Amino acid sequence: VIFFFKQKTAYEIAQRLVGSEMCIRDSYISVGDKGGRIILFKRAQGTSKGSSKIIDYGYFNEFQSHESEFDELKSTEIEEKINRIEWLNRQYHSLFMLTTNDKKIKLWKIFNKEEKKVYGLNLEGGAKALKSLKIPKVKKGGKVVTAQLKKSFQNAHDYHINSLSQCADNEHFLSADDLRVNIWNMNINNEVYSAVDVPVENKDDISEVITSASFHPTDPNIFMFSSSKGAIKLCDFRVNSQYDKCSMDYCLPEDSQKKNFFSEIINSISYACFTKNANYMFSRDYITVKTWDLRKNKTPVLNLKLCGYLERKLCDLYESENIFDKFEISASPDSQYMVTGTYSDSFHVVDRLGGSAVTLSATFDNPKASPIGMYNNELEKKPITLPTFDFSHKIQQACWHPNSQAIAVANYNCLFVFNGSQAQAQHLLPFI
Repeated sequence: VIFFFKQKTAYEIAQRLVGSEMCIRDSYISVGDKGGRIILFKRAQGTSKGSSKIIDYGYFNEFQSHESEFDELKSTEIEEKINRIEWLNRQYHSLFMLTTNDKKIKLWKIFNKEEKKVYGLNLEGGAKALKSLKIPKVKKGGKVVTAQLKKSFQNAHDYHINSLSQCADNEHFLSADDLRVNIWNMNINNEVYSAVDVPVENKDDISEVITSASFHPTDPNIFMFSSSKGAIKLCDFRVNSQYDKCSMDYCLPEDSQKKNFFSEIINSISYACFTKNANYMFSRDYITVKTWDLRKNKTPVLNLKLCGYLERKLCDLYESENIFDKFEISASPDSQYMVTGTYSDSFHVVDRLGGSAVTLSATFDNPKASPIGMYNNELEKKPITLPTFDFSHKIQQACWHPNSQAIAVANYNCLFVFNGSQAQAQHLLPFI
């Protein structure tokens, strides 16, 4: 399933969707762009193909979430670009979502609003004088999808917001920037609790920043955040309200013999997430993906050089500044697989234990989603590679559907939806 945005010219859309944010929940996919828009797609009636069911999505609605603003105190412009989207757990017929740009978080309600039209006016049709007074009537029309702003949460971050995550109690959510993790109540937008606040006297002395943060999927007392030093901290409020006294560190010691000029950059975790069963964490840095067992913080279950083919090109990547690209990672609903993007319009689907991996291409040249690369640790020890290298075409956003074998991938100005097989052997990947 491929969606191509045709509302405007290709150049305008391309400029907006590069670096977009995407989130998938139940029957909806939401995509945010550089212009501050939120574009929604709704799941259509699926069609069967063999033993599997094809998941289809169609255009649903769009609305303007953020506008560009100017911060008078700091004399800086705040871009309208969407940094993060978070669907909230559905409790009513309406949909709720959180969206954020660099500084302001907004809570949106999306619902079907019934149109009402007034007819039978006294002066309708250009009449200048009244012959008799009549009472206007209201006629109900069709329903239209409406996005209504419910609350705004702002003035709590000094740096660009990089994470949003809903708490398991459905009453709170967290937001994170480079040095702070804030916890908000959904109903209170003028108070916030800073769960993590890294003290810094001089901005030039900053050596470690927060790259992502997320609440535990089932326990409202636990959250985690990753850092640019390649570490993940798991915090439990039941132990202590101060993060440095209640955290467990998940980090591999750095090998001094392999350290080089690029080590600090490529070891920075770009994104980390919990699995749905809440037993593991997946993390992605520039080269590797890791699987951490929450009960064991000394050594990861998996430490796979998924993008080892980039190591010999680090000098070129540094000169072009592509080495600073951030690739997200998402877990499958059965917690067995992870998906993450790479260059050349490609993305990887990896087994949780690293036993197998498949590389797929999100382009119009590959409509059947045939794998362009496969890896099986039991059959061969060849490293994972790409057939071609194009660093200008990269997939940074890839989301796995929380309840089915479907992956949404944002590539350039297109949204691709890949359907996986519902019945597969345990040693096979769902998209082979």
